[in-house]
Amino acid sequence: MSCETTTVVRKYPSEYSPEGLYFVAKRYVAHSSSEQGLTLLFFHCTGSHKEVWEPVIQTIFDRIGNIRSPRTAIREAWTFDWQSHGEAGRLNRNFLVHLDVHVLATELVNGVKRFATTEHPFDDRTFVGIGHSSGVTSMLLTTLDDALPAIPYKALIVMEPSALTREVVRRTGMDMYDRMRTLGKAIQKRCDNWSTREEAKAFFRKRMPWKAWDERALELFLENGLVELPAQNNDGATVTTATRVYLSCLPYQEGAAYYGHSDIHHVAAERLQTLDPNVPVHFMFSAREEVIPKYFRDSLLALRHVASLQFIPNSGHLVVQEKPDEVASAIVRVLEGNTGLRANL
Repeated sequence: MSCETTTVVRKYPSEYSPEGLYFVAKRYVAHSSSEQGLTLLFFHCTGSHKEVWEPVIQTIFDRIGNIRSPRTAIREAWTFDWQSHGEAGRLNRNFLVHLDVHVLATELVNGVKRFATTEHPFDDRTFVGIGHSSGVTSMLLTTLDDALPAIPYKALIVMEPSALTREVVRRTGMDMYDRMRTLGKAIQKRCDNWSTREEAKAFFRKRMPWKAWDERALELFLENGLVELPAQNNDGATVTTATRVYLSCLPYQEGAAYYGHSDIHHVAAERLQTLDPNVPVHFMFSAREEVIPKYFRDSLLALRHVASLQFIPNSGHLVVQEKPDEVASAIVRVLEGNTGLRANL
């Protein structure tokens, strides 16, 4: 990327491990950075990694740099790994492989808030939060004051949110729960290791959802969503040690995120409703209703005033991976304040 990046690794207390879990954050500073500009905080979806946002961030930096308006000035961007994902998943792997419970998104929430309060990297900042799918739930939960202070956002951008109202579950029966359980079980059964990254790339190129991704997103996943580990092959006579490539996020951890843990998504939806009305919330949805059906979307849009609503054309639920430039354009429109109540890219 044509900007300065800094990666911060810390080990914080965890409800899952007495020794704590690693938390990883990454900072991006454009050459056109302004100390009076906005700080963008990005939260990735389940099964992804913090670098998934890099094509989006680079495009935002490029376009904001060309606009050169004080209203859209950016100071920096930050991304974070959920502790079971990406670089953090690799660092925590030796513990996670023996863990038989799901590491909830609240672990990321606590990591971000602890990072903000103990190291003060966010002092004197003006925040815009940007979340995708389960990243929306994590982002919304960082707005809650509890044992750790809330992050004070100036605005939020909510993209294909997984936040789910209790009312829509009552009205539709168990439809959404059943859909998520089916998806989660399928994820837990799929292939999770290959001989090389090239073999993994060939596998992904032929299969959904990866084959629909922007090439940059796929390359970033190969680099940051996989880990190379020793693998022993015992043929009965000799034992040879080689390496194999594995998913950084263990299939159990990724799949379990989709079922049996709906309460945090209900809490996130409730927070969407009770959040200070002076904080504008901008919604973005994919063109295809792959994971988030219309009745699900409508139930969230009814919770509060909608600052803006945009649809990303020719995209599915993994819109960040499929259409990073279009997502960046939509975010820039929000930052410029040029979005109407309903806009199409």
